[in-house]
Amino acid sequence: MGLPVIVERNSSTMVHERYNVEWILENEVGVALRSFTAVARTVAVMTNPAALDRFRNKVRAIENRAIFEIPEMLASAMERSRRRADEALLS
Repeated sequence: MGLPVIVERNSSTMVHERYNVEWILENEVGVALRSFTAVARTVAVMTNPAALDRFRNKVRAIENRAIFEIPEMLASAMERSRRRADEALLS
């Protein structure tokens, strides 16, 4: 779809999510709002044809391979856990 994202960044933003907000801004694939009360105005600005084209180009330029990488990472973690459990049984 190539659509930009709108996220909230304020004191309620969970610590582990703060880097994601910075990444979004650095890569210019969306905007961060202090409050979603401004979302209607933000959407109006973001859907301006020139702005939307710029966002879409930035989003499409990112090769998101997470959907392929995460299952492999989970399988690896599960295998390590299984080995540790086996080793604990043998001890």
